Parts: sequence; structure tokens; C-alpha cells
Amino acid sequence: LFAFKQDGGQVTSLSFRTDKAAQQFPFMASSSADGRVHVWNLGTKSDVEDMTSDSGDSDSDIEKEGNGAVIVNRKLQFTLEEAHRGEVSRVHFMHGEPIMVTAATDNCIKVWIFDAPDGSARLLKSRDGHSGHPSKIRYYGGVTNSSMQDNATAESCEIISSGSDGTLRSFNTAIES
Repeated sequence: LFAFKQDGGQVTSLSFRTDKAAQQFPFMASSSADGRVHVWNLGTKSDVEDMTSDSGDSDSDIEKEGNGAVIVNRKLQFTLEEAHRGEVSRVHFMHGEPIMVTAATDNCIKVWIFDAPDGSARLLKSRDGHSGHPSKIRYYGGVTNSSMQDNATAESCEIISSGSDGTLRSFNTAIES
């Protein structure tokens, strides 16, 4: 029917938007080996009478179907250039939601929301760990042999870790943020 060509290497995953706004923004997301996520506009259908092509513009993004309808704007809508630092292994639109989830070899999962008036995405939240092997992990602060079950404070559940990727991370085992 039609083809797209993405930059950044082979396609590693595909997903289609299925929420109510997919009528206005019929998007397909493709991920690549270089950490980018490409969002493609699959086109919107219109009746031929609704088309105003009197402007003399090129109709390279317009295809006519046999039933008198046209498909408009099949193109690359936008690219999330540095969505991840490694190969994106999975991209997935949540069913019926304007939410896309991506996961990659950089040990990171990101949630993107499509709530802008132009249909573009923004990072909603992410969780990531070391992309290399952790070299040292230690509890930090508070009484470290206590647990939340023993009415300990959340600071006794803080962990500091260093990794072979050159990063130092602090996270809490009791609080998810």
C-alpha cells in the first residue's frame, strides 16, 4: 500500500495508536537501533469535495482512493531523537490511551504522553538503572537493618549504587520515585 523509510538503522519495534485521538492523529511508532523513536502520520481520510487544492501546491502527500476519498499527510510526523541511549527494544501504545511506553538496552523504561494540541509527545515519567554492571551497592542513612514493616523511616531504605557505566545512583526501596 505504501512504505516508509526511517533513519537510524533497522526497525526494532512497531506500534499503532488506538485511543480516541487516533482519528485525528493516526500514528504509528517505530523504534530503531540508535535509540530514536519515529512517529509516523498514517494519514487522515477526507472526501474529495472537502479538499481545497486551488493553492497550486504539490500534492505529493495526497493519494486518491477509488471510492472518492483521499488520504492526506502520510509522512514522518516527528522523531524523539534521543529517546534512549541504547537500542530501543520495544515501543508500545497503551490500548485506548494517549500513552506510549518504550524500553531499551540502556536499562530504561519511559512513558510518553501525547497531549499536545499538535499531537506531539512529551516524556511523562521514566525509570532507569545502570546501563553497565553495578560495581558497589550499599544502604545509606538511617538504621539499615530495619524495614518499613518495623515502622522504620523511608530514609533507612535508601540505596546508593555505582556502576561500571560511570554513574552513581540513589534510589529508595520503599518509595517508587
